[in-house]
Amino acid sequence: MSGTGMPNAEKAERNHAVASRAATGESLTSIARDFGICRERVRQIAEKAERVKRRLRDQPKPEDNPMTDAELMPCPFCGTRPGFTEII
Repeated sequence: MSGTGMPNAEKAERNHAVASRAATGESLTSIARDFGICRERVRQIAEKAERVKRRLRDQPKPEDNPMTDAELMPCPFCGTRPGFTEII
């Protein structure tokens, strides 16, 4: 549980609803009133949701990298990695 006494699952649902409503342009004051939280907390939740969405959007997609993690691992015998030439 967090400092508010609200279980994490409930808090995640609330934050999703708050962020969704803020993204539609609804006023922070009306959202805050409906959820019983302050306007500043609504702003913080919406801002964090935007940061997470931006980070996920900017992450390289798996299809951008044709090599799998296993293919990028160094050889267990000699330590070389695919695509790299090392002089031993």
